[in-house]
Amino acid sequence: MANNILTPSMITRYAIRMFLNTNYFLQNISRQFESQFGIEGARIGAQLRVRYPNQYTVTDGPGISVQDTTEQQFLLTVATQRHVDVAFTSAETTLDIDDYMERIVLPRVNALAGNVAYQVMVNTANSVRNIVANVDANNNILPLTDTPVALARAILEENSAPNFGEMGIRKVALAPRSDARMQQALRGLLNPVEDISSQYKTGMMYQAFGLRFFEDQTVVNHTTGSLATATVNGANQTGQTITVNALGGTINAGDVLTIAGVNAVNRNTYQSLGTVAQFVATAAAAVGATSISIFPPIVPPASAVPYAGLPYTPQQYMTVTASPANNAVITPFANASVTYRENLCYAPDGITLVVAPLWIPPNEKGVIAAARHNYDTLSMRSLVCYEPTTDQPIDRLDILFGSGVPRPEWIVQVADATP
Repeated sequence: MANNILTPSMITRYAIRMFLNTNYFLQNISRQFESQFGIEGARIGAQLRVRYPNQYTVTDGPGISVQDTTEQQFLLTVATQRHVDVAFTSAETTLDIDDYMERIVLPRVNALAGNVAYQVMVNTANSVRNIVANVDANNNILPLTDTPVALARAILEENSAPNFGEMGIRKVALAPRSDARMQQALRGLLNPVEDISSQYKTGMMYQAFGLRFFEDQTVVNHTTGSLATATVNGANQTGQTITVNALGGTINAGDVLTIAGVNAVNRNTYQSLGTVAQFVATAAAAVGATSISIFPPIVPPASAVPYAGLPYTPQQYMTVTASPANNAVITPFANASVTYRENLCYAPDGITLVVAPLWIPPNEKGVIAAARHNYDTLSMRSLVCYEPTTDQPIDRLDILFGSGVPRPEWIVQVADATP
């Protein structure tokens, strides 16, 4: 086969396809907002305000009760630029195209895709408050089995997470060791026979419990702070910050907490789920701190007056059955200073990735050639620049991205013991 001179256009066309195809997690999250970041070349810091769905309460009886429409939103920022750069010789530019792509480009794309997926995983895990795990009598997190996964699916159902939508059925992203444990737990349950055979041959699971499983090396670990318990300072608190008595230990961002007497509600019917509400700490807190930043916000009923079969009158965006009482005990989900894997069970629309098309610089100031290519709404840029100090061309692959969690209630952490 004749050698061909490689160009940035050839490289980006290959690289952008491999970027998506080398990571299951990136293939299984939403990219619904990418079209709103333009097509002419993005700059770092572009932002989009994403609205949460509006929520209303139902009026009982013939009387009119007009409600305000109070829209809630989160800010999705595309501000993370990652790239992999290599210097190459004139001889390498004339390699067989397939050889160059396999030897030089593919390893760079694998590294880039893994880095982006890991960052999205971190951003997601620190935003999720729903968590399940096997625990022993001392609250130690045990190795994963099918039981917490089934419970995670139930939590998604309670929160009206979509299934069989545009992105397909709900997913489970498992770290390799967690995946190995699940294979053992489910090996006698997967049917039909073709699925069992495929699992045995490939070591990968496909579908069970109405969920699609996949293995992903970018699943992150979380280490909890040193806090054992804390207490609320003042009754009737609401919002995303709760005042507490001075903490006797630390809280790490991403720690999941519960408050005695504060139960979760179904966000559509406003009925109590009968389980204590879970909150994620959105910022670290030091020993002696007197406040904790949490998500979701504490939004209790409008009043304690019974309403249409409920023991209280609900209000828009209600998240809990009651505000915490003074001195209510706050308890971390996991024990102090432990590390566990944060496997994710989720509806794909609960997580979003935006990859914006980067600006193409002119062929000057050292830029020899530049190209940008789009594939399945993703965009990647390749630049070839000349470095006079080493007398070498430099080839860099760039991607500009941001991620967010528009529906955190559609994601559940499935904790697994380490190692």
